[in-house]
Amino acid sequence: MWYAGNPTVAGRYGFGLVWPGAIPQDAYDLYLSTWERYKDDPVRADAPGATPRVGSTMLLGIGADEAEGKAIAARGFRGLMRRVVEVHTFDRLALDEEEAEAALNPLARGAQALVSPGGEAALMPTLTADSGTVSQVTEALQAMLADGRTDYIILQLPTGDMTYAESRATLETFIERVAPEL
Repeated sequence: MWYAGNPTVAGRYGFGLVWPGAIPQDAYDLYLSTWERYKDDPVRADAPGATPRVGSTMLLGIGADEAEGKAIAARGFRGLMRRVVEVHTFDRLALDEEEAEAALNPLARGAQALVSPGGEAALMPTLTADSGTVSQVTEALQAMLADGRTDYIILQLPTGDMTYAESRATLETFIERVAPEL
């Protein structure tokens, strides 16, 4: 069983933790300490002797050159974030202002930031940092795995406005040329 984005809940109940991209040390430490504190509780999803696991979810684009790979990833992020914002379009018809704001999880807040004026210029370079050529993607993922905090890489393909051909090409290239180097 996996839980996304919350190291306290994942650790408390013995779930694997899914994190967007590389997990920061403080979130990883919180996950491990919570796991350890509650490891003997009777209500847990893990098996006896299980260990904490982190899966880093990645929206990647791999292209013939850096610009193509980043453009594929940017289309993925734009479409994904637009849809996340759209999900909350009518919240205020059913919720008061405070409840509507409370309904916005970190992904929704990030989506709002990306689609706001100037948001894409400020955020897209960070969001697409791990995308590009085969060698750039390989190097980025090797660096992420080297710190020992990530056990699994979870690819988000297809997503957003990536075309099926772009998603398939990225996945096939990942399988054939990136994964063997990891």
